[in-house]
Order: sequence, then C-alpha cells, then structure tokens
Amino acid sequence: MLFLKKRSIVKKLNLLLIFFLTFSITTTQLFSKGKNINLNLMPVPAQITLTGEKFRLTDSFTLALKGEAGDRLFKGSTRALRRLAGRTGLFFPQDFITKESCSDIADFIIKTNR
Repeated sequence: MLFLKKRSIVKKLNLLLIFFLTFSITTTQLFSKGKNINLNLMPVPAQITLTGEKFRLTDSFTLALKGEAGDRLFKGSTRALRRLAGRTGLFFPQDFITKESCSDIADFIIKTNR
C-alpha cells in the first residue's frame, strides 16, 4: 500500500514538473517576440543598424574600414575575410584589406572612432 502511495506521488510530481517546464517555455517565447533581438555577437558592437532585408553572400563580397583603423584592425579583417572564404568556398576579390582597397560602396563597412 505504501508503495502505491509513493508511486502516485511521483506521478503527480512528474506531471507538475512537465506543466512547469511547458509554462516557462511558452511564456519565454511569448515575451521574446518583442523588439529585442539577440544576435549573439562577440565582441558586442557599439551600434548595429538592421534594415530588415536579407543579405546574400556572393563571390563579389567586399569589406572596407572607415575611420582611424590601425594595422592590427587591417590584419584582423583580412584574417576574418580569409576565414569566411575558407568556410564558404567562395573566392573574394580582395586578397588583403588595406587603405587602398577600401571603398565607399563595400558590402560590409567597419566604422571606427578614436
């Protein structure tokens, strides 16, 4: 008899746990549909402008640096572009990111202020 009572208590606790998890997941999803968009970017940029459009990465992708960019930023952006090329299999027109290769009509522009 004692075994049956323990079994019914365990069933009730399991149902309560399932209800609680379902409730917490649904309320999290309901409240996350607001305007707060989590992009999971590291490092976190100071400002992001979302246009609502989709971006298609093609082999004509270019990257540019605007502002006071140092040698370290040029080398880092070159490494990022090469890694992107290696991960996607696309051949980009820029071999190295330099002051001369940066244009105003690039697909991805990194603006720096110091």
